[in-house]
Amino acid sequence: MGFYSKSQVFSHCDSMRTLPTEVKYFTVDNLGFIYVVKPDNSIEKWSESGQLINQANNKIYGKLFSIDVSNPFEIYLYYKDVNKIIFTDNQLTIRGTIDLNGAEQIQASAIARSFDNGFWAFDLSDLNLKKFTKSLQLQQQSGNVLQIANANFEPSQIIDKESKVILYNDSTGFEVFDNFANHLKTIALNGVVAWQYSENKLYYLNAEGLFVYDFLTLQHLSLTNISVAKGIGFYFRNNLLYLQSEASIKVYSCR
Repeated sequence: MGFYSKSQVFSHCDSMRTLPTEVKYFTVDNLGFIYVVKPDNSIEKWSESGQLINQANNKIYGKLFSIDVSNPFEIYLYYKDVNKIIFTDNQLTIRGTIDLNGAEQIQASAIARSFDNGFWAFDLSDLNLKKFTKSLQLQQQSGNVLQIANANFEPSQIIDKESKVILYNDSTGFEVFDNFANHLKTIALNGVVAWQYSENKLYYLNAEGLFVYDFLTLQHLSLTNISVAKGIGFYFRNNLLYLQSEASIKVYSCR
């Protein structure tokens, strides 16, 4: 893709440690704890130094579609097949359930915890991005997104961070909204394997490597020269780069 700059944000990333665990996908909270979802849909919580802290397996709910650790003291687990959000404490103990088959059924392709303790859902029944309280009271909605995306729209991930709500859709790329569900912009990127947003920067992994899109300069920069050809997931935090393979997570310090 021609819009990538040849510049690299980091010239060196040194290997620090490896977490030896099977990984389906993973994420990291703002305290540095690592949450690994394993192929059997169980969850492991690891410390930043690589110590296994806790485990949980809620097999009764089936496949774990996503985990949101934006608040490390109240974690949201989305079980899409049963249309339920389970929230836990920081020890992965279940504290409550939100049944999306409530008074007004929600067919959510993806959900995310909202900054004010509710949640966002993209509702496939009317193609609206919606914000709800935990008691399923509707607070905000976008209107039908086909007004902005002239294609199949079924986002697979939502993030609410720093006054932005960002959705990723495989066929069109990223759609960016504000906290009132007003559409702000489209970032046309296909084939994104994993991504995150922090401090006006969108970090993403695709077949060409690991890149950063700067919301202020509108530049796409390469993050590092580390080969990620076999990488299937990543996270970047405080100059620490976590790279996922099928059997481990490798942690690098970048400078």
